[in-house]
Amino acid sequence: MAVKKVIRKKVATEAKRVTQNIDVSLPDHVTEISNNLEDYTWMLYGERKIGKTTLLSQFNNPLFLMFDPLNKGLAIKQVYINSWEVFIKILHQLKAKLKKSPNYCNMVVIDTGFMCYERCYQYKIKKLGITDPKDRAWGSAWKEISREFMEAHDLIFDLGVGFAVTAHAQIAEITRKDGSTYNKLTTQLGAQAFKFYNGLVDVIAFYQYNNKNQRELTIAGDALVEAGARIDNHFKYTNGEPVKDILMGKTSKDAYSSLLKAFNNKLTKEETKTVAKKKPIKKRK
Repeated sequence: MAVKKVIRKKVATEAKRVTQNIDVSLPDHVTEISNNLEDYTWMLYGERKIGKTTLLSQFNNPLFLMFDPLNKGLAIKQVYINSWEVFIKILHQLKAKLKKSPNYCNMVVIDTGFMCYERCYQYKIKKLGITDPKDRAWGSAWKEISREFMEAHDLIFDLGVGFAVTAHAQIAEITRKDGSTYNKLTTQLGAQAFKFYNGLVDVIAFYQYNNKNQRELTIAGDALVEAGARIDNHFKYTNGEPVKDILMGKTSKDAYSSLLKAFNNKLTKEETKTVAKKKPIKKRK
C-alpha cells in the first residue's frame, strides 16, 4: 500500500505541474444557439455532378481546397492540393493571410474529404517506411495517421472561419444485431475519415435527384440514408415538425435560398409534397 501511495503522489504532483499554466474557466451560462447558417460545420455528400460545390459556393466567401482537380467551370476561390505537404503549407499560408486580411475568406471547404484522407494516408505510410498499416504492431500506424489528420484539421478550426467537407455517395451494407443486412446510402469517405467527420460536423446532408428528376437535399436521416442536423430550434417546418427533405430548385442560387428558408423555419410542409417517397435501395452488383 505504501508503494501505491507514493506513486499516486508523484502522479498528482506531475499533473499539477503540467496544468498550472493552463488558463481555463467553467461556463456560467448555456451555449447560445447561432441563427447564422454558416456558423455550423457541414458535410455535404451526394451524386457526382449534382451541384455540391456550386451550392457551397453560395455560402459567404468560401475558399475551396481542391483535392480533386480544379473546377474550371466555376468562378470560385480555389487551390489545388496534390500532396499532404502542400495541404499543410497552404494552411499555414492561410493563417498568415487571414492575420493580414481577415476578410480573405469566411469558410474553408475541403473537396473531397475522401481524397484529403488519401493524401494524409499516403504521406504517413511513406514517412513510416511501410506499405500497409498492418505492418506496424497493435494498430499504431492507424493511430499515427489519425493523429496527423486530426492535427491538420485543428489548424483549420484555429482559423476561426466556417468549415465544410464534400463527399460522393455510396451504398453500404449494414448488418443488424440479429445478423440480417440492409443497404444504406452513406458517404464515400472510408471508415477512418467518416468516423472523424461524423463526430465533427453539425450537419450531414445528402444531395440527390428524386424519381421526379428534382434535386433534393435530405437533412434528416433514417435506416436508408445517412443524414442529420445537430442544431436545436432550426430546420423546422412552419408547423413545428422537423424538416426532412428540401427541394433545391434548378440553380445554385435556388438551392441556397431553399436551404436558408428551411434553416430559418420558413418552409411549409406543403412545399415538400412533391418530394418523392424513397424506395428501398438495391445494391448494384
